[in-house]
Order: sequence, then structure tokens, then C-alpha cells
Amino acid sequence: MAASKNQPLRIGKLRDNGRGRGWRAKLYGPTAKMPYHRVAFKDPVTKEWKYPTVPDDADPDDHFDAFETRLTQQVAIPAARSKAPTMADLAVRYLDWLRLSSRDETYVHKVENLLNVWVLREHGDLEVRKWTAYRSMTWIAAARNKGRSSSRVEDLGSALSGMRSTAWRQGEDNQRWLYRGDDPLENVNYTRKGTEQGVHRSYVPVPLRPTRAHVDSVLATAEQAPKWPWLTVLMRIALFCGPRLAEQLALRAVDINFETRKLLIRHSVRWGRPKVGISCALKPTKTKLRRETPYPGSLHEPLLKLCRASLVLEPDASLDEVVEAQTALYDAHLRKLDDAVEKTGQSRPISPHEHLLFTDPATGLPPTKERFNDEWRKLRARSSWPASIPWNNARHHTVMWWRTVMVNKSGAPIEWFKIGIWLGNTEDTLVKHYVRNNEDADAEARSFLDDL
Repeated sequence: MAASKNQPLRIGKLRDNGRGRGWRAKLYGPTAKMPYHRVAFKDPVTKEWKYPTVPDDADPDDHFDAFETRLTQQVAIPAARSKAPTMADLAVRYLDWLRLSSRDETYVHKVENLLNVWVLREHGDLEVRKWTAYRSMTWIAAARNKGRSSSRVEDLGSALSGMRSTAWRQGEDNQRWLYRGDDPLENVNYTRKGTEQGVHRSYVPVPLRPTRAHVDSVLATAEQAPKWPWLTVLMRIALFCGPRLAEQLALRAVDINFETRKLLIRHSVRWGRPKVGISCALKPTKTKLRRETPYPGSLHEPLLKLCRASLVLEPDASLDEVVEAQTALYDAHLRKLDDAVEKTGQSRPISPHEHLLFTDPATGLPPTKERFNDEWRKLRARSSWPASIPWNNARHHTVMWWRTVMVNKSGAPIEWFKIGIWLGNTEDTLVKHYVRNNEDADAEARSFLDDL
């Protein structure tokens, strides 16, 4: 239990201040506002009271005894703790923690930008101990009032939550910058809210899901004059297999299992950002887990053709020759590189032996997200695909297509957890995306009420 501010834990011996009145050094325990032990003493030279803190790794009683000894022997007193840490100091410590946690540099840069814009630009010199829930609420409200999306506001709140945890945690200096009882995000709500009872806030409305008509139209448009020879194959993978865009562009010749007819999703692309020193590389998937996802039979020959070209084989090379080349390439050059990424969770440069399937001939690397989206918008404008549905929503078509064409022995759609394994999502996430509980409740109620 924290000691009262006015009740010292220890009191030293009486000392003469040279003016007829004595004073005593005192040891104070933590309080709600000052979550650390402090020693109060009068400086023998300046005659001013000072309140240095006790290091977290030191025993308060031993530290106080050492002070008493120094005062008695008139030995120099240790310097008081340096200036109080600020929000700018806390941001540096938090970003370092993210890097030590193997978070991708692109993500760290995104968090840094958020904090710079909404927190550090005006309040970087705010002392951490003065960070309150009211301050946090003003930062969140400012982002909302500027018209930032709900997901962007949620990202800012998550960054503040990470900074709070960092302040609670002992750092390299063995200091905690916030007392555990102080919560600068108390009752601060920054998460997205649902707008309808029985529908999760992450539910994807039907108008934002591509239909089969949209898919057929955009694929037909892409086949007429594709910017890249592999574009239609990549689009069909996205629409019928469901990997994310960065995972699509990271597919290599060795990631196609022609025997089981599955894609091996091992990596995603980290696009280069030369201005901040980030080069194009391969990184772990969003979930940090590799997975397999089946592909439809209509993709077998196009993928086989792409692999022959990527592995520099004859156009009529047999399936056995392709599989043999895949195995030799992976064992000779890529296995150790992949194992290192899985072990460390860190990005790695793209190897000359990668044999990526979807590269821009001009650079030999996957096209940037911006360049791909530019081409996508051109295709969308010439097809019936609605402008309100972004390319990232191609995954939603995959899910609903799987639920339509795959049924179990009883005729029911394939289970959500199986789709989650292929898609890289949990069953709970998929249910939140695609199931409206209020529809089931209304249908059940209607079956009873209609007869009354």
C-alpha cells in the first residue's frame, strides 16, 4: 500500500543547520502522484531541500542508510534523477520496443507518423507523469474532428495503449515511468463502434462484396490487354484463393504445390520506401504463420506455365521436371533463408534465386502497391466492378464462393474454421465479417409470430 505523502517511512538523525534549528533526512514511500521512493534531505552546500528518487533496483532502506552515511561523512551526495521523461522520450522507448518485438519497419514507421502528427508535434515535451486520460481524449477527439477514418483513430488509440504499457514496464534504466495505478486511457474509447444491434462492427455489408458478375466482368477486361502477362492469373488467385495483395506478389515458383494443388503462403512483400531507408523485401505474413490454400483446377495449367517460365524451363517441360526443379532450387538456395525468416520474424532482402512469379519486367521486382492499384483502377473503370469495392475486398468473394461451391455430406456449406485456415483468419473473425445474428433472430421470431 502506498505510504501517505506526509508520513515518512524512515527518519534520520538530527543534524545542525548552523542556525539553531536542526533537520533530519527522511525516506518517503510511493504515492499515487509519485510512484517511487524518495529521500528528502537538505543540501549541505546550498542549504536547499532536495528529493532524489530511489532507483527501482535498489533497496529503499539500504539506499537511505547510504545517504545517512554520506551526510555524516560529508561525502558528495549522488546527483538527483535527471529531468522527468517526456512523451517524446516515451515514444522513442515504445518504438524501440516494437523493433525488439520483431515488428516490421513499415509498421513502426506508420506508428511513428501517427504519434508525430497527433501527440508529439504539440505535446512532445509533456512529462509522462502528467499524461492524463483527459489529454488522451483530446488527441483522439482531434483525430476524429479532422475527419480521420474510424480505423485510423483506432490505430492512434492502439499506439497510445502501447505507450502506456511501455511506461508501466521497466526500461533499460530499470525505471517505470508511470505507476501501475495511473491509467492515462481510463474510460477513453477509441475502438470502432457497431451501428446495428446483432451486427459486429467489422461486418462486411453485402454491397461491399464482389459478386460473380463483377468478377467475370473484370477478368474479361483484364484478358483483353493486360499490363503484365501474369495479371489475370494473379487476379484469379486473389478472387478464388484469397491471399492478401502482399502475399499474392510474394508467391514464388517453389510456393506452388502441383501435387496437392495448393498455394504455399509463406511470405508477403514489404514494398520499398527509399525516403525512409526501407528496401523491397520479403517478410512474414500478417499472422506470422505460413499456411496452405487450395486453388481451383482452372488455375493449374496457367500456374504451371508461369513456373516453367520462372524456372527457365522448356515451354513443354513435364510436371515431373517442374517439380524436380522446384525441389532442387528450394533445397539449394531458399530453405535456409525461409527458416531464418520464420525463426527471427524479420524481413530479408529478395534473393536473386527467389524466382518470384509476379514481377515487373522494368525492375525485376514485384510492382509497388501504388502502381498495381493504378492499373487496377483502369481495369475497374472499363468493367462493371463498382467503384465502391476496393481490390482488397477480393477476399470476400473467395469466402462466399467457397461457401457456395463446397458443401459437406449433409449439404451444409463448408465450416468457417476450415475457411479460416486457408484464408489466414480465425473462425471468430470470419463470423464477425459475414454473419448477421439479427437476421437469424428475426427469421426465428417470424416463424412463431406469423401464426399468432
